[in-house]
Amino acid sequence: MNNAHVLASSAASSQRTGVDAPARAQVVASALAVAALGVTLLWGVGFSHIEAVHNAAHDTRHSNGFPCIEACQNTHRLCSETAAHVLHGGGKGGHNETEHLVALLDCAQIAITSVDFMARRSPHHTHICAECAEICEACAKLCEAHPDPDGQMKRCAEACRRSAQTCREMGKTR
Repeated sequence: MNNAHVLASSAASSQRTGVDAPARAQVVASALAVAALGVTLLWGVGFSHIEAVHNAAHDTRHSNGFPCIEACQNTHRLCSETAAHVLHGGGKGGHNETEHLVALLDCAQIAITSVDFMARRSPHHTHICAECAEICEACAKLCEAHPDPDGQMKRCAEACRRSAQTCREMGKTR
């Protein structure tokens, strides 16, 4: 008898006799045990009073902060460039340049401050991000109201709005 015939005969025999039922039950029991262990670990870490364990889980949740960090870095760069743009003559047309420059510099500074707080996982990053969202939104409005012959104000407003959105989301996480 060849090997293939023996294997087929053995498989057919085990199906008729129910030999696979205990093996299947063991697999199901193992899967349930692993699921229960996973739930227990998640619950234990989530409510742990051991700071290192809790912070490890917290850091994973805050990996969502990377888009916010990137958006804030971009806003800092664009607001700084736009302030220089206004100072070097790109801001003509009856607009209140002082108010706009202050808003650009405030926005650039709060954006980079938010990056700093998020990068070092400061417990204060949530309220810094909430404030950043408010300042970025105000700056975006001023940029949109500014004459924009070369598109610099539009680029800056878009960056500010993106930071406002991501910072609002970060400001909600605690």
